[in-house]
Amino acid sequence: MKKMLTIALPTYNRSKDLRVALDSVLPQLVQPFSNRVEVLISDNASTDDTSAIAREYEKRFAGIVRYRVNAHNVGFSRNVDAAIRSSQGEYVLLLGDDDGLEPNALQTIFSVIDSHVDFGIAFFKERKYDQNLEFPLDAVSENLTTADVKFCFRDGHDYIRERHAFPPFLVSGYMVRRDMWLQAVVNEFLDTICVHVLVALNILWDNVVCCCDSPIIKYRCENLGGNRWHDDLYPFTFYLNLLLGYKFVIRTRYANDLRRILYRQVMRSIAWYSVDESAKGKILKSSRFEEKLKELIEPFDCWAIVVRVILCLPPSVCRLLRSMVTSFRAFS
Repeated sequence: MKKMLTIALPTYNRSKDLRVALDSVLPQLVQPFSNRVEVLISDNASTDDTSAIAREYEKRFAGIVRYRVNAHNVGFSRNVDAAIRSSQGEYVLLLGDDDGLEPNALQTIFSVIDSHVDFGIAFFKERKYDQNLEFPLDAVSENLTTADVKFCFRDGHDYIRERHAFPPFLVSGYMVRRDMWLQAVVNEFLDTICVHVLVALNILWDNVVCCCDSPIIKYRCENLGGNRWHDDLYPFTFYLNLLLGYKFVIRTRYANDLRRILYRQVMRSIAWYSVDESAKGKILKSSRFEEKLKELIEPFDCWAIVVRVILCLPPSVCRLLRSMVTSFRAFS
């Protein structure tokens, strides 16, 4: 029996971008893929004309496009979770509402699905585009083929040892086995902005993970609609969320060397953004930020000490530190 794919688009107030995303997917639904794909729009109670556009596509592509809408705005991660739970496919590919698929992306996707590898999750690479999603901003080797860009790791331990990083941060390009998502622990992460990353840590811990380095995602690297994550913890929100995943998943399930790799990755990012924000003259001393750090970091951690010292430094010193780090990165 051929496996079915759901392309799920969690969306909120990006009706014009949503149309572009849908128009990148639907022309590819020809044989042999037309009977194996559904497109699910999961609307997080948008207040623009998203509903009208979604119903237009649902009518034009009856039996292929489905539209669901939350009764109220439940937040990004809860909408992602709702999209996956509402899917009918055995596999679910997440696609951001302001991104799109490259031409012939489905050929690459199904080459992974039909590879007879019993994987729990797969990651597909993105290619950066301009703010209108019209022109690529980085070159990609024309010699890449679907045959030589797939990598399978036995589990998350092998994946992290090879990649030295968390699963990808971009939601577009995540493909999960729906039943694996339903079995994973999700509730702890529904109030974050990165449920896809944190649940992935649960799934790939003891499941095969596939990676495809042939870019299939058109990634809009700058959206004119602005950043949706500007809360009182910005720009640390995402990294504090990763520390939450560290506390609930990595610390309890992964080997010591892998815990150190991922923990350092997060704390280096927090330290860098502390320097960068302070260098801009922004006041970073926030009781909530410090409380979150204290709650999530390892006790007596040297990186935590570094962050606390940075928070006390004057902007002039942070500007010097930022210049030194930037120069070091340029020469390394």
